[in-house]
Amino acid sequence: MIKIKESTLSLRLSVEERASVEEVAKKNGFPSVSDYLRSLLRKDLGRRAKATRPPEVPVREYFTTDQGTIWNGDSLDFLAKTEAGSVNLSVTSPPFGLMRRKNYGN
Repeated sequence: MIKIKESTLSLRLSVEERASVEEVAKKNGFPSVSDYLRSLLRKDLGRRAKATRPPEVPVREYFTTDQGTIWNGDSLDFLAKTEAGSVNLSVTSPPFGLMRRKNYGN
């Protein structure tokens, strides 16, 4: 499977704040602060998703070639359960996409 490059995020923390985050990450068994922050993000996204969305619909494999796989389902559910860096492209489509005629056609 092809993996994408990771991007970089810079945070401005005081020396004390950085030490505190590193300590909490280590105490919770994370090998790095990055892994700890990813975990916090996934938990937060999961809480928000559960609070605002209907029950989860199973994501299913729709089509596969030697170039990759198309999955059909809720992208938030799928990405929450997918290994970081393992998705090269995510195409989403709101349900109203073809309801209105556009200048460039449908």
